[in-house]
Amino acid sequence: MEQFIDTQEWVPVHTLSGFECCIEYYVNREGQVKSTKGNTERILKYKYHKAGYPMVTLTQRLGRKKPIYVCVHKLVAFAFLGQPPTPYGNTKGCSLIDHKDENKANPSANNLRWVSSRENNTKATYQRRPKNTPEQAAAAKERQRIAKRDYMRRLRDKQKAVKIEESDT
Repeated sequence: MEQFIDTQEWVPVHTLSGFECCIEYYVNREGQVKSTKGNTERILKYKYHKAGYPMVTLTQRLGRKKPIYVCVHKLVAFAFLGQPPTPYGNTKGCSLIDHKDENKANPSANNLRWVSSRENNTKATYQRRPKNTPEQAAAAKERQRIAKRDYMRRLRDKQKAVKIEESDT
């Protein structure tokens, strides 16, 4: 008996722009990706991007092209948040996908939103690199001084050892 997938919960991936060749895949609001290849349906396991985002591998069936490695939050955003207000991308003036709770491993639709690159870089919840306080700067300078002193001491000891070897021979 053929099972039908509820399109209210599962959105076909091939209806999303850029994924037209990826038939047999569906995504839901929680970030699960379902494959209907073969006789059985199964939920795909995540692989993780080096930046920490969950990813899946999608086979492009039309045209027999190479597989696509895509972040799950991108599929969920295109399926449930609609089209971005500006073109999607990392360049100036483009839209990005923001994780509201700052958890990259949470690709659910209620955790995602479209933002501009400026909004993404100036979020109030965190800073890219906090400025050092004068105490922290002084401590870092002292650590550098000690490291350099130790390096120079090891270098002198090594040179003495070489001189002793040369005099022995």
